[in-house]
Amino acid sequence: MCKKTYFNHDSNARNDEKIVALRIRYGAEGYGVFSMLIEMLQAAPGCTLEKDYKALAFDLRVSARRIKSIVEDFDLFTPTDGGNSFY
Repeated sequence: MCKKTYFNHDSNARNDEKIVALRIRYGAEGYGVFSMLIEMLQAAPGCTLEKDYKALAFDLRVSARRIKSIVEDFDLFTPTDGGNSFY
């Protein structure tokens, strides 16, 4: 588990070019999913999550396809563990 229970959040993060691209495609829902993934990473062992998109989708109540896209299509996360996890 990551040691932090709090993390900084820039007040203008929504205007980052990668986040803008995410918001163009998925709107506020995409930004919300991204934010929840960040929260989950903070609580995860080693601050990484497995690419179990079905389990993540169930937890966040969105499609696995959408989770996969948010994780892989916007360069917001970094793959690790041979591509099986991300942070």
